[in-house]
Amino acid sequence: MSILYINQYAGSPELGMEFRPYYMAKEWNKLGHKTIIICSTYSHLRTHNEYCTGHNMVDGIGYLFLWGNKYCGNGVARFVNIMLFVIQLILISPYLAVKHKPSAVIASSTHLLDIFPAYLISIFSRAKLIFELHDIWPLTLLEIGSMSKYNPFVMLVGFAEWVTYKVADKVISILPDAYKHVKQFGIPKEKFLFVPNGYDFTTAKPEKLPDSLSYSIKNLRKKYKNILAYAGGISRSNATHIILDAAKELNETAIILVGAGTEKELLKNEYSDCKNIIWHDKISKAQVQTFLKSADCSIFALEDSPLYKYGIGLNKIFDYMNAGKPIIQISNLDHTPVAIANCGFCIHISNAKSMAKAIYKALSSNQNNLATLGENGKQFLKYNHDYKYLADKFLNFLEIN
Repeated sequence: MSILYINQYAGSPELGMEFRPYYMAKEWNKLGHKTIIICSTYSHLRTHNEYCTGHNMVDGIGYLFLWGNKYCGNGVARFVNIMLFVIQLILISPYLAVKHKPSAVIASSTHLLDIFPAYLISIFSRAKLIFELHDIWPLTLLEIGSMSKYNPFVMLVGFAEWVTYKVADKVISILPDAYKHVKQFGIPKEKFLFVPNGYDFTTAKPEKLPDSLSYSIKNLRKKYKNILAYAGGISRSNATHIILDAAKELNETAIILVGAGTEKELLKNEYSDCKNIIWHDKISKAQVQTFLKSADCSIFALEDSPLYKYGIGLNKIFDYMNAGKPIIQISNLDHTPVAIANCGFCIHISNAKSMAKAIYKALSSNQNNLATLGENGKQFLKYNHDYKYLADKFLNFLEIN
């Protein structure tokens, strides 16, 4: 069985995000299928962009890297990167169909524009065409990106969305309630399946922290009663400022934020007077586990957005769960993984003092209760997000295994 998995931003544990194509391909290959991941040589999500154009093997998985220019932010250079990927893929679509003879072609890039070459490949090879829905574009561009509905790129993505639901044989989404959006395009329920992001437990074994981070934690333990941990993207779009607002009022609690982001320096300057807020650069996935285990609780926030009515698919929540520590979620959402798994505290967004008071109450909970919440997260992750289970579910839905 040959599967072409198209995701412009696909990475690996070594290269960095996105991880989903790597882990799905890894499991499918174990079952005897041959999976080829098609991606760009450059992605802003990766930690490393080291592969050249052409076919390469990454941990035994076949990758086809198409040349992509470097870019920063969401300007013209990123648009060029997207279009280069799509155009190259269109040009080589007959070759890919003949060479790999795929039984399934999966269009998985967030921007949706890879549906055009994916459809061509599926026509040439008579393969099933699968659309994998991540974020709901162009709605995301309008709600979070604050772009006009008349923006040419938004209109292009809107057209791609319409085409996608016309030509796709089946739709898979990482968002649990995405069918609320998908059904308006006439997709019957039986052609849709929710397959959440997964977690690979074999590559999440804790590793030693960088000396600078380890030193910070030791010093904070001497000064503060509790330590909160945040690992992930640092920006206002990730609601980091909400966490920081609450942290300003936490006199006995320190918070360490590990990660990178477009607005990290701005936020560091804005909250520079808060001595209990500590910043650190991005660390490896395995080191993240050590970091989270060293804290009393992990924490994240989500701002209100119409997009969340389709569910949330934040990968960092899985890292938090696997660490076995309670999770503090600040948002106005109720139906979230933290609430479903009963693995932490769901605090509603309000003023800084009220949020800080709720955090103090959470941290003051009985130690047995805190331990139970942490264990709930680990068990929920084990039984619902193991990649072997999810890969089997994906293939069974395609009816090609």
